[in-house]
Amino acid sequence: EPITIGGGTYARAMKNAVAFGPVFPGQEELAHQKDENISIENIRKLTEIYAHALFELAKQ
Repeated sequence: EPITIGGGTYARAMKNAVAFGPVFPGQEELAHQKDENISIENIRKLTEIYAHALFELAKQ
């Protein structure tokens, strides 16, 4: 289920832009923390999500 979090991105400076980055259920949030890391399996899943999003955006 989509959620929003605080924080700034360059998307706010661009018209019609959205920043997103999936975090999976049960995954510890380590972004911007000491020893930030991600599993190879999650990189694979994220690649599929981003590819699908880009494909859908390109159709518009």
